[in-house]
Amino acid sequence: MAIRKKETLMLSKICDELRTKGELSSKASLRSVKHFRKRYDDAINLVDVNCIKKYIFKPSRRIIWVVEGRKKEYQIFPETNFCSCDDYYFRVMKFEKDLCYHLVAQKIAEALNKYQKMEMSDSDYASITRKFRPEREV
Repeated sequence: MAIRKKETLMLSKICDELRTKGELSSKASLRSVKHFRKRYDDAINLVDVNCIKKYIFKPSRRIIWVVEGRKKEYQIFPETNFCSCDDYYFRVMKFEKDLCYHLVAQKIAEALNKYQKMEMSDSDYASITRKFRPEREV
């Protein structure tokens, strides 16, 4: 199995355990830290300091996940394992790793139900997503 698939599968197992038990066993935690290295610590830190936001727009029920990283906010698409950060573009897209730490943080936060829930009107959708669009040259 490719490293990329192993990483996604491992994170899925971690999140399943977090959802059911609310914490990781010491064995799972040790494996996670060993495999993900610094990304795991960075992700846990983001969850601990409440840097993950889930925007829910009404009445459409559209959802946008946002993670406040070190430099700025990044949009996350958990269903496709996409993040708008530079690490995603430079390392994930080059197949050096499967997930950036923002994606790891979002998945852990969702499993623990530990994120900011922001309910907004559909009319606010464009103003929230505007900051994630590339700037156009004039």
